[in-house]
Amino acid sequence: MLKLAFALLFIASTAQNAFGCQVHLTNFIIKKSQSNESDSIVKSCPQAVHDLLNSLILNNDSISAEFFKEAVGKENLKTDLKFGSDKVSIFSLAKELSTLANKTQMKIIEFSDPHGLPSQSNARPNIECNSCNRIGTTTYKVNLNNRTYYGEVQIGIAIPAYSVQKNSFQGTPVEINNLIKKEVITASPEQYISNIDQLRYSKFTQNISSGAVLRKSDVIRETIVSNFRNVSLIIESDGLSIKGSGLSQASGSYGDVIPIKMGSNGKILNAQIIGKDLTRIEL
Repeated sequence: MLKLAFALLFIASTAQNAFGCQVHLTNFIIKKSQSNESDSIVKSCPQAVHDLLNSLILNNDSISAEFFKEAVGKENLKTDLKFGSDKVSIFSLAKELSTLANKTQMKIIEFSDPHGLPSQSNARPNIECNSCNRIGTTTYKVNLNNRTYYGEVQIGIAIPAYSVQKNSFQGTPVEINNLIKKEVITASPEQYISNIDQLRYSKFTQNISSGAVLRKSDVIRETIVSNFRNVSLIIESDGLSIKGSGLSQASGSYGDVIPIKMGSNGKILNAQIIGKDLTRIEL
């Protein structure tokens, strides 16, 4: 439930009160530890902040409401504010869009408010998103009181990825025990590393801050077997393991499959690199 609360807060990008004061929720989430930043936004946009909180409460999303209080600081919020149940909530839009996307295993990354959508209505809005079933940015529409309002939504997918637990520096080896697996919602899954084997025997191409999620461009895989080099060879078959040696016929990194020339008979077999000058064949 807490993950759901975070997702709802993150994807609801802005809310606007009658005086045009915009509140960016991501500022509260990303900079919630910097109380001065949160205080300044809350003090300059108090009504908008209260509107957001109460829209959560009106939608019976008490978990998200508590998370929001933590983000902005409970001392900055009044508890006695009440609004009519006919308010069109930015969070209800978030929920509806998420529901549409989740039907096809997609996720909402962010969306824009429909231009001109009234903040109050006696009717329940109907939300349509015909392209919420594929990755990318598309248009969704809100039908309300016989009028149609349009907004944009960015669709992504949830994938496993890895982040570093401490600051890491360019040129240093990637330490597997310094990594933690987490879920990332992205429209560019090809940029991330989902298989931890792709990080073994690799180095950082740049400085990486603690908590950052690794992209493929952040690391470079080391060559741990060179061409025409004597390598150790493990042959596994039916639960049995035989050790031998061979001559590599290509260079490669961890997990790569390269041809190995057997020392005994000169036969060439494909073997997987599993360590420094170490390969394995499964028969």
